[in-house]
Formats: sequence, structure tokens, C-alpha cells
Amino acid sequence: MEAGELELRQAFEETATKNIKAVVAHSNDTRTELRLLEKKIELQDGIIRQLNEKIEALRVQVTSLQTKVFAGGT
Repeated sequence: MEAGELELRQAFEETATKNIKAVVAHSNDTRTELRLLEKKIELQDGIIRQLNEKIEALRVQVTSLQTKVFAGGT
């Protein structure tokens, strides 16, 4: 093998290794961000469920009030 060819191969291997490490780091960062977003979504789902329950309770109360208000007729 010639010296120039050996240097080219070494440069290629260094570049490939650097690129692979960058891809792995990006994948790990993306995975971490995704896990955080999953937790946020789960929390928001819980909040939405609680708010839907409150809305339903308010609907029941409004229906009860409407029944009392309009019970006398027109």
C-alpha cells in the first residue's frame, strides 16, 4: 500500500467514525426528547380527562337548573 493511499483510508475511517458517532448522539438526543414529550402528552391527557369530567358535571347542573327554571311553562 502506498503512503497516500494509507492516509486516504485513515482519513476516510476517521470521517466515517466521526459521522457514526454524530448519528448515535443525535439518535440518543432525539430519543430523550421523545420520552419527555411522551410524558407531557400523558400529563395533558390526564388534565383533559379531568376537565371533561368537570364539564360533564356542569352540564348536569345546567340541565337541573334549566328544568327548574322552565318547569312553570311559558
